[in-house]
Amino acid sequence: MYFVRRNSGYPLHDYNHRLKMGEAKKLQLNTSLQVQEISGMLRYNAPFYFSRLFKKYMGVSSVECRCNV
Repeated sequence: MYFVRRNSGYPLHDYNHRLKMGEAKKLQLNTSLQVQEISGMLRYNAPFYFSRLFKKYMGVSSVECRCNV
């Protein structure tokens, strides 16, 4: 756990969220999958929670991300 923080500058849970949100952004931009499907693929059981995290880490909502393409 310390290794991740030392190398990335983020705690382990934060680092994991950042990785998953990066993948979610790719899926949003390159597929026609719904938010519920993407959240499930990334092991977030609650799409609302996933949406809040997406906005927190990406700076825009998942809907805005898809619309800005």
